[in-house]
Amino acid sequence: MTIQHGRTYHIVNVKSDTALDLSGTDGHSILGWNKHNGDNQKWVLDNVNNQWTFKNVGTGRYLGVAGHPGDGTPLTAVDHSVGWDIWPDEVDSSVY
Repeated sequence: MTIQHGRTYHIVNVKSDTALDLSGTDGHSILGWNKHNGDNQKWVLDNVNNQWTFKNVGTGRYLGVAGHPGDGTPLTAVDHSVGWDIWPDEVDSSVY
């Protein structure tokens, strides 16, 4: 599967089978949650300057980082676009 600019995706953790979910409770927490096909689990991916932005369909907010990027830093929803690098898995090219 090739990621396409402007398409809407459900981002799923293949190990836990949970979806990337923007909390409907506080409007900024990013969680792994049971898949339910709600707009808060749908993300529009856009390629901007060779990086990808994730815009939530339900709120229009973007996937960002709560603080300095690094291992263990929580993800959060932010009002400005944030660029991400996406690479295919080395073993299974259908997984990123």
